[in-house]
Amino acid sequence: RLGEMYFLAGEAENSLFYSTLAYSAGEESISSQLGIFFYRGTYGVSKSLYRAKHYFKEAAGKGRVTVYYRLAITLLELSELQYKDMNMRGIPGHSCIPKVLFWARKSVESTTFRVADTGNFTEEFRASKVAACEKSKSDAYKLIERLENLGDQSCANCKRDADSFPDNIMQCSQCKAVWYCGRECQLKNWKD
Repeated sequence: RLGEMYFLAGEAENSLFYSTLAYSAGEESISSQLGIFFYRGTYGVSKSLYRAKHYFKEAAGKGRVTVYYRLAITLLELSELQYKDMNMRGIPGHSCIPKVLFWARKSVESTTFRVADTGNFTEEFRASKVAACEKSKSDAYKLIERLENLGDQSCANCKRDADSFPDNIMQCSQCKAVWYCGRECQLKNWKD
């Protein structure tokens, strides 16, 4: 909690020191805070999306719902840096979109504020946490809509434009992250 208190007070060096100390002592709840440090590249650390992803993934795996959206954004930014193309569906296994949509949807479903998350902090702090959760939920909705609008423009297998088909292309019922013009393309894409 010392790391978080220094973070809220704007004391970067102390916040980073106590957060790192708490993490090394096994305090798992601090991993989301370390993820924020690396995501933003502030408080004395260099920006590192890979390290932010590590800490956010760890926190998400422990059920820290407040990092689900941050993890989705970090995965998307890493993909943009690595591939310079948001629509990497053409290379099997390289699309981050299914994972990004998974975490964004999980954020929308799960982002609820729990008073227990704030410990002994003030009402003002609790109110700021509620506002942050609501903003994450709103941003996650927008991200989902943006990625779904991008995905339903073409078939994930044959890559033909959705407008070239008489019927709407169908969303995969399994991952809900790709669209197909028909069953043949869906099966062929699964085999590849």
